[in-house]
Amino acid sequence: MSWKVIRRIITSRLATFAGKDIDWKVVVEKVRGLSQADVSRAAEDAVKHALLQEQSHVTTSSLLSALDERTSSSKSLELSETTHA
Repeated sequence: MSWKVIRRIITSRLATFAGKDIDWKVVVEKVRGLSQADVSRAAEDAVKHALLQEQSHVTTSSLLSALDERTSSSKSLELSETTHA
């Protein structure tokens, strides 16, 4: 997945919550190995977090945290599938 696709997926999910100071280089590196669906869900989770924290935009930090959670979930699912196969 190219960085342009990654950015397009995330910004479309963040909509008006997209912060102007998001460090895209760091975000793109964090996305490696995730599916487009996982990236989309992580962006949505970051928006939910911003809403719950009464923030007007998503920060790089909150986006990275949401991506970390998706990475952990993906790895746990893969591990579970290989042990049950």
